[in-house]
Amino acid sequence: MHAIGGHGRPEDLLKPCWTCHWFGYMHSADSSFCVNPASCCNRSQAPRGCSQWMRETGTDDIDPTAWRPRPINPSSALAQQCLDERLRLEKIYAHGERAYLLIRRDVVWGIYVTVTDRSGLLGVMAGSALPHHLAAAMEIVERLGVNAAIRAGRL
Repeated sequence: MHAIGGHGRPEDLLKPCWTCHWFGYMHSADSSFCVNPASCCNRSQAPRGCSQWMRETGTDDIDPTAWRPRPINPSSALAQQCLDERLRLEKIYAHGERAYLLIRRDVVWGIYVTVTDRSGLLGVMAGSALPHHLAAAMEIVERLGVNAAIRAGRL
């Protein structure tokens, strides 16, 4: 049995923000900036992580309790770069919402469109959809041209 921690995750599954793919930078010892367009940009409990946590390649090699990034000035170049990246991903996420509405109308309910990683590429996900529904949903996403624009460096 798991004890439930912050943000509705079991205590033994909590991972600090700095081991997450979406981590931007630390505001202070306990808060961080997140670039995930599907979540809040300011995390007040960075050492506890959140439900949007996604493994960053290579973080299995570090002990998150032994290492913690130092806070940086929010007006620094890194902070501005993280903010720019988040704003770009939020625009792409808005295109994903448009794709979601088309999928819901033309294919089936219960398929969601999300930004898959920091590249910004849109993907589909669903718990109970059939494979041919997912393929049809992905065709709609590709038809919008957002992923093509990202691959060409225009978005």
